[in-house]
Amino acid sequence: MRIVNNAILKPQISAGDIATLCSIHPRSEGVTSRMNGCKIYGSNTSATADLVEIGEITGLIDNQWNDYALTADIYYEFLVIKHPANYCEMKEFKFFAGATDLAHVALFSSAPYSAGFEKEKARDGDLGTVFTSADVSNGYIAIQI
Repeated sequence: MRIVNNAILKPQISAGDIATLCSIHPRSEGVTSRMNGCKIYGSNTSATADLVEIGEITGLIDNQWNDYALTADIYYEFLVIKHPANYCEMKEFKFFAGATDLAHVALFSSAPYSAGFEKEKARDGDLGTVFTSADVSNGYIAIQI
């Protein structure tokens, strides 16, 4: 969804817009395993409501991109990474529709752990920065496409 001149414009949807892959570069420093068990969700309501599970993060390998196939069979406007029982933290994350990196119009998250760990760090293209949620459970980060 995009807002132009106070009018809400829904995106033109095609089969190529369905998220098929989530790629995550985990935070290292000995805490990579914290992201195992994260769920990946889609929603057409918001980053926190009506979430439909479309993937799960398991077996993360430190210091590299880790790819997770998604089971979405419809377009979702919001794509969410949420941990039900630990911190949500990563250096970077991306969602893809086929080979296309899905750009975002908005970025959402639970509160950051502290200054310097904000949600923008996970989409800034810099593997030297980190997003970490303050929440020890239900921490999340999401994009709106």
